[in-house]
Amino acid sequence: MEKDKGSQEIKRFKRMVQILGEVQKKEGEWNWKEGEKKLKEAEEIFRDISASWETYREEQALRLQGLRSMVLAPEYGKRLEEELKKNQLAVAGSFPEYMVPPLKLVIDTANMEIRVMYGKKKKVLYALEPEKAAREIAQYWQKITRGRFNREEFVQALLAAYQYANREVYREKEVLWGRAVPLETIYSILTLHRGFRREYTREQFMFDIARVRESLGAGIAGYRLEFGYARHQERAMVVIDSQGREHRLKSINFYKEGEE
Repeated sequence: MEKDKGSQEIKRFKRMVQILGEVQKKEGEWNWKEGEKKLKEAEEIFRDISASWETYREEQALRLQGLRSMVLAPEYGKRLEEELKKNQLAVAGSFPEYMVPPLKLVIDTANMEIRVMYGKKKKVLYALEPEKAAREIAQYWQKITRGRFNREEFVQALLAAYQYANREVYREKEVLWGRAVPLETIYSILTLHRGFRREYTREQFMFDIARVRESLGAGIAGYRLEFGYARHQERAMVVIDSQGREHRLKSINFYKEGEE
């Protein structure tokens, strides 16, 4: 109903502008009676629109204030987290910043928007109501993650990077199986090509690590895979499991069957 009313007001405003344009265009050519009629019509429209605008302005000001109050309310963050979980998304962090791997969310209370970041890509949401915001975030998450992950291929890539890094780190010709290699080093090897680094973000890498870590029988035929935890937060890669729990990992180990 409000939308229909707004459309009618816009039509009337356009009509007023049209009348004033006609008066200006034909200045000096109007007969007195027709000119008076046109100006009277324009004046009536202007008077009605002015009254409607005051009401509309007050309604929108209240709406915007209500929106800001909703976002700044202590329970807003909790409501958003609950809605994200209803959409089967893992959530970590606290208001105003969250991780929904591989996405990062920032609730910008100054500009009243939600920034959804995936590496250097950024999507801005203006729908702040928790249910609608969570639905849009879930749709974007599906778009980003759909069809990207092949577990066996990824573990094979980790194994190849581990073998190379292991020899470099320990300065040996042969791989020292079971010796830890930093995850940061593995990521650097996987993204040696600059173009690939832009496509395969650090966030996506951590998301894939989390999926491998949760899979049964982590590793591949002939090799067992383990991850090492970090004692110092600044040296860790934070991965988030499907339940939203954070795990601070530092290294990766491969054990070769028969050489443990």
